[in-house]
Amino acid sequence: MASAWQLNRRVTVEGVEIAYEVFGEGKPVVLVHGFPGNSYIWRNIVPTLAQTHRVHVYDLPGQGASEQREGMDVSDPMQSRVLRSLLEHWKLERPAGIFHDIGNTYGMSAYYFEGCRFDRMALISAAMMLPCVTAATKHAQKYIEAYRTMPYALYELIATARIRSTTHRPLSEEAFEAYMKPWRGEKGQAMWYNRVAQIADEHIARLEAALGPTDVPVRIIWGTEDTWIPVDQAARLQRYIRNADVHLVEGGGHFLMEDAPEEVTRLLVDFLQR
Repeated sequence: MASAWQLNRRVTVEGVEIAYEVFGEGKPVVLVHGFPGNSYIWRNIVPTLAQTHRVHVYDLPGQGASEQREGMDVSDPMQSRVLRSLLEHWKLERPAGIFHDIGNTYGMSAYYFEGCRFDRMALISAAMMLPCVTAATKHAQKYIEAYRTMPYALYELIATARIRSTTHRPLSEEAFEAYMKPWRGEKGQAMWYNRVAQIADEHIARLEAALGPTDVPVRIIWGTEDTWIPVDQAARLQRYIRNADVHLVEGGGHFLMEDAPEEVTRLLVDFLQR
C-alpha cells in the first residue's frame, strides 16, 4: 500500500471535489492531514489500523489529489464544513478522529462548531493555538503578492526547503516527491500561497477560546524535535484539554509519521483499542 498510495474515490461536497479512500472493516476512523502535506502521510499508518478498523482518508480541498483551482476557498471554516459533509456522506455518526497539523483545527472546529461528534480524538503536532504558523509563513502572509508573483525557480527553492524542514530525519526522495508534486509548476505556486493567505489568526483564536475538557478521550502526540510547532505546545494544549494524555516521541519532527511511523502507529492502536 505504501509504495502505491492512491485515492481512487471522488465525491463533491461544499462545491469542491474531494479525493478519498476507505480501507479495512470495523469501527470507523477518519484521518485528517495538514499543510503542506496530503494523505500520503498516512501510508505507513493505515495498513495496521485497517486490520481492525474502517479507515477513511482524504485529501484536503486544494491539496493532494483533491480539486485545485486558483482563488478557491480553503479557509479553516470551509475545511471544517467539508469534514462535516464528508462524515455525512460516509454516514459516520461517531468515528474516531485522528488529526495532524492544521487538520487539528479542522477536526476540532468540526467538533466545537459544526456539531460533529467523535468517539475519541488523537491530536498530532497540533496547529490549533496561537501562534501556530512559522515565521516563514508569517513573512509570506505579510508580502503575499511578492510570493505569488516571484519567479517560479525561486518559489521552488522555498517550497523545497519548507517541505524538507517538516522532518527531523532526512526525507526519502520518494516521500519528498510525493509531498512536492502537488505544489509544482505555476499552478502549484498559486495554490500554495492561496492556502497561506487564508490561514487566519481569527479562526485559530476562536477555536482556542472554545478549548476545554471534552466528553470523549483525547490523546496528544508530539515530536520532541518539531521545528514548526515546538513541543512545549503539547503541555499547553493539555492545560486546555485536561482529560487528554500526552505522549512525546523522541527524535520526531513535525511530520511525525515520517520520522517515527512505528511509534505513532503503536500509540494510535493503543488509543483506539483502549
